Amino acid sequence: AFGVVIDVSRFNEVKLLDFEKGAVRLGAGLTLGQVSMKVEEELGLIFPMGHCATVGLTGVILGGGQGVLSRYLCMTVDFISAIEFIDENGSLIRANETNGYADLLWLARGGGAGVIHFPGIITAVETSGLRPFNVAPTSAQHRLNGTNVNGRPKLYTTFTVEYNATVENAAALAMAWQEFYQNSTNNGDPLFSRLPIEPWFRMKPKSRQERANASATQPLDMFQNELYLAVYFFGNDDKHGEFMNRYFPLVTTLIPGGTVS
Repeated sequence: AFGVVIDVSRFNEVKLLDFEKGAVRLGAGLTLGQVSMKVEEELGLIFPMGHCATVGLTGVILGGGQGVLSRYLCMTVDFISAIEFIDENGSLIRANETNGYADLLWLARGGGAGVIHFPGIITAVETSGLRPFNVAPTSAQHRLNGTNVNGRPKLYTTFTVEYNATVENAAALAMAWQEFYQNSTNNGDPLFSRLPIEPWFRMKPKSRQERANASATQPLDMFQNELYLAVYFFGNDDKHGEFMNRYFPLVTTLIPGGTVS
């Protein structure tokens, strides 16, 4: 078996097609960080996607596009209205919902794990329905209680709640996290849809020096356990204030012993 890697990083154009319709054309070589800077910062449109800046846009779309805004605004693929790709014959094709290639648009919107199942080389995607920010776009994500250097209102609040990484704490946190999301009172609150929370229990590599000193017979000594909640909230200053009053105390006390950072 063999494979071919095609570098599409030069397909990095961002073109505004229609602001009122939330329509933007994006080159397939863009990373999520570049999309954030171009679409959110410069155009002032909200583009729901993941939060890892180095991930490629096309891979996110082919995988579905779950991210921190999915509960509030749906997934990335819900905003993809057309794709442009090169097929096996070398033809450049534009697929949308109304032409003869609608099935390939359907396939591209989350129909393959990563990039391995789509029968072509995607060169560009088009969006529709992106919502504008209701305040001036910001230049960076905000830490807890922060404002950016330009004094503009916050849109994202992000923080972590760290715990002693024991199996007992991990089990308790998983149970508490599920109960929190299954709570009918929370689910009936529009503010709650703006609040994604990710529990993480992982093995993080130690420093290079610590790994070098680790015993070859004890490979687990090269890692350290981490247990934490990654918390994201989307909203302007007013919504942020509501979140701090209503949900911040609940999130930070899901189980005892958490440290906010």
